[in-house]
Amino acid sequence: LACVDDFKPQELANTVWAWATMRHQPSADSLAALERRVLACVDDFKPQNLANTLWAIAMLINSIEGDSITCRPTRRVMRLWGTTAIDQNVLDQLLHRLEHAAQLRSLEEQAFQQILQAHHLLGDRFKPSAALLDQAREAWAKQLASRSSSPQSSLEREVAACLDRLGITYDVEALTEDGMHRVDMLVRGRTDDGGERLLAIECDGPVHFFRASDGTYRIDGSTYARNCDLRKLGLD
Repeated sequence: LACVDDFKPQELANTVWAWATMRHQPSADSLAALERRVLACVDDFKPQNLANTLWAIAMLINSIEGDSITCRPTRRVMRLWGTTAIDQNVLDQLLHRLEHAAQLRSLEEQAFQQILQAHHLLGDRFKPSAALLDQAREAWAKQLASRSSSPQSSLEREVAACLDRLGITYDVEALTEDGMHRVDMLVRGRTDDGGERLLAIECDGPVHFFRASDGTYRIDGSTYARNCDLRKLGLD
């Protein structure tokens, strides 16, 4: 990022978005340079640039390289993405500008959804006002409602048919306990000791993956964060 000081807000937002989507681990120097530039021109960010940058930072912290099954970061990643890796001032300034944009009614539905995702993933590090949080929750609920009313994809129909042939019962578009996700199919079973076991089946299409430089396909940052979130909720 030798030319980062020349980056405009759109270019900054695009860069951090690309890092997050590709689950790229930037060097500490690159991250620090980008943070400095964001702070220098945050007042020039358009509302959607603010929301995209915030969303990407939240994804970067959570969608990190690690064990793809347990979603645990490697030691190297933990050093980079520890609680002090991301400058808190960056999050504070993004929140300040987003609060202002909300008051001016210049935020779109997607921006509100990204704000709720960031709050969910970052916790106390990103705490919107009650008014902004209510708007974000409303936008998120609309998105989930829209998804539940959408027709099943051909892949979902094929998976459902397989489950039906096996005699396995399942819930369709099941809402998770925290209200953050709708699972394509949720199978309820029992563990050996009689406890409940929940199996989430997500029929992810091509948009959830990207092709790495070595020719392999990997899930993107947003999907990785979702999977980790479902794992934290106790779903297999």
